Amino acid sequence: PSLTIITGDSDVIVNPRNSKQMAEQYALLSGATVSNSSTINDEVVQQTWEQNGKTKIKLMTYSGLNHGIPVQQNSQLTPIPYFVPTQLGAANELMDHWFHK
Repeated sequence: PSLTIITGDSDVIVNPRNSKQMAEQYALLSGATVSNSSTINDEVVQQTWEQNGKTKIKLMTYSGLNHGIPVQQNSQLTPIPYFVPTQLGAANELMDHWFHK
């Protein structure tokens, strides 16, 4: 199956290096190869690994994100622990990667 890993470079609970290592380990197991590293916007760097021409692994690293789930900013968002307002929400990216390959 495809794998999407989302991490923050300022996470003090889960070291962001663990996310990179998890992506690399899954790439070794699945036979995927590094294909691209790009900046999505001013807060997210995305690295991808491909297998048979399709994205197999996506590692998204949010700049300045501490421990939590990135949720697209909304003026009506009620602050909830570990739901961090960002420009690019994790749910949209997961659905795009998993269902619109």
